[in-house]
Amino acid sequence: MSEHQVPVDDSYKYEWIAIRSNDGDYRDQKFAQNYAWCVKACDEGWVDDQGVFRKLKGFFVYFYWHTNWQTCVDTHRRVVQGVGGPHPKMVSMIDAERGGNPPGDFSDALNATDDALVSWLGDGRRVVAYGNTGDLNSMWSNRREDQLIVASYGSNPDFPGKFAHQYTDGGGYGGGLPEGASPFGNCDMNSADGYSPDALAVALGVADAPQPKPTPEVPVSNPPAIPKPADMATQTSQVWDQLLLRWDMLNGRTPIEAIAEIGQKLGLPYSPPSN
Repeated sequence: MSEHQVPVDDSYKYEWIAIRSNDGDYRDQKFAQNYAWCVKACDEGWVDDQGVFRKLKGFFVYFYWHTNWQTCVDTHRRVVQGVGGPHPKMVSMIDAERGGNPPGDFSDALNATDDALVSWLGDGRRVVAYGNTGDLNSMWSNRREDQLIVASYGSNPDFPGKFAHQYTDGGGYGGGLPEGASPFGNCDMNSADGYSPDALAVALGVADAPQPKPTPEVPVSNPPAIPKPADMATQTSQVWDQLLLRWDMLNGRTPIEAIAEIGQKLGLPYSPPSN
């Protein structure tokens, strides 16, 4: 989605979305509003216009690539940094199309673009590319083949590195699949082939971190019993010592006196010990 559509709002009903940041050095005028919605939709979720709670699993931020690739990447990074920096669920997308670019194979420049974004985000899974089969083969013939959304209206080609495809521009190519989404109306629509929203988040490195399993409590064993003296005289003497000696660890109190003071703190009836 870009400034050519209305901004995204809570009537949206999918768990992934793509928004534009820039076209070369031109900054999309609705990017900040769209990005803010995406961040909130990832962090807090939203209730759509049918009363259903939803939450984004991730989102793409794409830019239209030109041969002045350093400017494209710099503008992309600057506009994202300007709204708080890359969200943990953000994936950068290189939109590689022939329109607006000269003839030729730009594999070196496109790979340098890819490398710069991977260095920025720290994870190659979080950098993908978009294009049709003809443009990708002619502009970027030497590429890593694990990152592509391929535009192919009305068909789903077997293309190396494709994990999703754009099946329609809203013009009736969906073959029964949706031709658009609220609030945009008819628009470009994509299918993540074989991936659930959660599985796509895992594949692109933006899934929620798994919660650590709680450590089971280890029962505390009782200390070993004190051996009981064999003769009655020693038993009586030790009971006397335990109950009637005043102990340093009890601040000069007998065990009974200490228990009585605890009872006083708890509000139990209490009489101070007589000397």
